[in-house]
Amino acid sequence: MKKRILFYSLWFAFSLSASAQSLVMSDDEGDLPMGAIVNVTGEGSGGQIAAHINVTNTAEEQLIVLCRKYYLDVVEGSMNTFCWGGTCYGPNVMISQNADTIQPAETITEFAGDYIPNNTFGISTIMYVWYDMNNPSDSTYAIVNFNTMIEKKLELVGPDNTILEDGATLAVNGEINEQIIAYGIKLVNFTDDIVDVKVRKVIEDTIDGTENAFFWDLEYGVEQYESAAVAMASLKTFYDFRGLYWPYNEEGTSTITYVFFDVLDPDHKVSLTVEYTAEDSQGLGEEDALADFSHAFPNPANNLVNFEYELSHDVQNARIIIRNLLGKTMREIPVSKDYSSVSIDVSDLTEGLYLYSVLIDDRSILTRKLVVKH
Repeated sequence: MKKRILFYSLWFAFSLSASAQSLVMSDDEGDLPMGAIVNVTGEGSGGQIAAHINVTNTAEEQLIVLCRKYYLDVVEGSMNTFCWGGTCYGPNVMISQNADTIQPAETITEFAGDYIPNNTFGISTIMYVWYDMNNPSDSTYAIVNFNTMIEKKLELVGPDNTILEDGATLAVNGEINEQIIAYGIKLVNFTDDIVDVKVRKVIEDTIDGTENAFFWDLEYGVEQYESAAVAMASLKTFYDFRGLYWPYNEEGTSTITYVFFDVLDPDHKVSLTVEYTAEDSQGLGEEDALADFSHAFPNPANNLVNFEYELSHDVQNARIIIRNLLGKTMREIPVSKDYSSVSIDVSDLTEGLYLYSVLIDDRSILTRKLVVKH
């Protein structure tokens, strides 16, 4: 078993007083700051693993100290206990029933956060808070990552929160006239060091007329194939990878591979292949007969973008929605049957690529590109 401490601040919903604190933490490697992250690793098929943290009273009077735990993220099937105040408590006990009376300058070494994996693997994150029962704001806390995925490498986690094999394939489906997003993909750095990670996009087979992009901390456009590096701390999960795909009314499957790699050691990598399948399941011919829309003009647009259109009398409602590449709605404009054109103000939109969709009776009939350039 190996333990490594990462010292950095964490803003958390648990509110701590800004006044001086009397309780100080340490372990066998030295003092720990308030909010220290303690990483403990072990085998999922092995026995119990534990975090041992000492608590010292730096006040001039004795303190009666309780311990409380908070579940931040716990692997299903695992168990945990903790010991404080001369007693060990089971998984369902969140506050120690007994307190430790700590004299001035005295250090209590009995605390143990014990974790039983029960043949599970992954990371369970638990916060432990020590506080004076007569003055709860006089407190300190540590966050412990119990990690039973001990192989030292980058790993991908899928939308269902299971570890993906290197080179795994993920299938995502959508409509031919809507953006399709591969989301819920996470990368975990299971090494002991900070790793600078880039993502490289590899086109395997794409349908003519479609486009794709991806998001890794920043948005990367259709012509960008490699991201900038993102620094990932040990046991840091980076949640914001997304693959973006626009069918533009083309049916079929496009296949793209994303490679996540260590900048300093490109052979240290893991990859995922995504199959984007666009299907026509809405019967678009009926909607096409209800409306006829021009392409946006001018395109690129500076201040205003215009559309000309014709709507059938059978249309109940129509609207144009402009979204950014992450799917956020930037404009939503109703379209009236009483007119044949509409203008939309885009003067305050950031320069870049957007998508506009026309919805007839709440069903999208087309999605096209819009470029804003000031």
